[in-house]
Amino acid sequence: MNKRLLSIVILLFVLICTVTAEVTLPALVSDNMVLQQQTNINVWGWSKPGAKIEVTASWGEKGSTVADNDGNWNLTIITPAASFTRHEITISDGEALTVKNILIGEVWLCSGQSNMEMNFMGTGPSGVIGANQTIVESGLYPEVRLFQVEHNSSTVPESDCKGKWLPSSPDAVRSFSAIGYLFGLQIHKILNIPVGIINASWGGTIIEAWMDADAQKSFTDVDLSQVNDEKLPVFGKPISLYNGMIAPLVNYSLRGFLWYQGESNVPRYSTYADKMVALVKFWRKLWGNDNMPFFYAEIAPYNYAANRMDMSEAQIDAALLREQQAKVMEMIKNVGMVCTNDLVFPYEQNEIHPSNKPEVAKRFAYWALRMTYGFGDAVSVMGPRYKSMRIENGKAVLSFTLSEPEGFFGSKGEITGFEIAGNDRVFYPAKAVKVFPFAKELTVSSEKVPEPVAVRYCFRNWLLGNVCNVFGLPLIPFRTDDW
Repeated sequence: MNKRLLSIVILLFVLICTVTAEVTLPALVSDNMVLQQQTNINVWGWSKPGAKIEVTASWGEKGSTVADNDGNWNLTIITPAASFTRHEITISDGEALTVKNILIGEVWLCSGQSNMEMNFMGTGPSGVIGANQTIVESGLYPEVRLFQVEHNSSTVPESDCKGKWLPSSPDAVRSFSAIGYLFGLQIHKILNIPVGIINASWGGTIIEAWMDADAQKSFTDVDLSQVNDEKLPVFGKPISLYNGMIAPLVNYSLRGFLWYQGESNVPRYSTYADKMVALVKFWRKLWGNDNMPFFYAEIAPYNYAANRMDMSEAQIDAALLREQQAKVMEMIKNVGMVCTNDLVFPYEQNEIHPSNKPEVAKRFAYWALRMTYGFGDAVSVMGPRYKSMRIENGKAVLSFTLSEPEGFFGSKGEITGFEIAGNDRVFYPAKAVKVFPFAKELTVSSEKVPEPVAVRYCFRNWLLGNVCNVFGLPLIPFRTDDW
């Protein structure tokens, strides 16, 4: 080849590369993904500024747009009903890229701290009940797909994250959120549709880390400027995990959220309910749906006092945070709390990561089935809740509300978990007895408290009870006083 011809070939190659920009996609838009059914979903990415982007889906949808001056582009297409049909999406800016093995189904985001992050390999000395069996069976459910968002703390909102979609398999499942996977597996089995679970969790993190500054500017107990403090541990930085792990997900269509967090906010329990409401509103705003399902787990009983110098103060601060969590159900619609008081074993008193994650996941699924998937009142989601108290003949008579109007109290043996106090505000273990024929009342008493004025149930950092409804869902911990 002579020099003139070689020069022409090189020039043509340069021209072709100039006019053909290779499209780049975010980690979420990739092989094996599950797309939310019957909705407008975003397909987005990056290319050469001004490039024309064409998207073609195998179910017949098409769309086109033009990349902006920074190369960003985003368009929407409609997804069909859930099915087990494998689909593809081809994206082209002159050079085609195809995303393969796509399923259409239901997509949920799991987030929080270590009890949500806890995978089937366990956390520290704690394992997950049934982990080995779940792992070996996981290959039977390739229509459950998992996306693990890699840890990332950032001072600014990120446009992408690290991670990849993986079909359920032993290798994928063993290192994934136990609650997230088991919830997804429940929904998949019951509804017989594909399910995608995105897990963006980080152990030890505060709730303030998962919101932007504007969402929490009214709270005076947090210094939002600490997001820029390089000396502060990642898990204690406000805003940082929203920036690094939630902002990159916002374009991806979801059905709803699962949240398990609160342990790191125990020392600042008094503002937690307001912060949870702020988080729910903020995430719903991000995804453009002010009624998006948001289900969350109550923090489990744990002997926080074992790690605190002030033993007396530490006795109920976690109970006060649980009280805040329960309040959220009265403050905002389409939320539901998974009570965990009965899901720890006596020997787990000093273990902040209890092992019964399968039941937590089931209770999350009950909320989704009842509130989101049309099962309604046929599914019980919550045990009794305290309603009122009156004093009769030296005993406290407590009335309760049950989520099933025709329901009855249950208990696993002699009732435990109650305490009672007089005007001296000293609480003693109390005897509780069901009132017959009134299925929604209990009498609570103690020989040491002849004139009771207040009753508490499981209102300590570590105190287990056994009152439940007939479906085995526990009485929500409570106090009748405000001391």
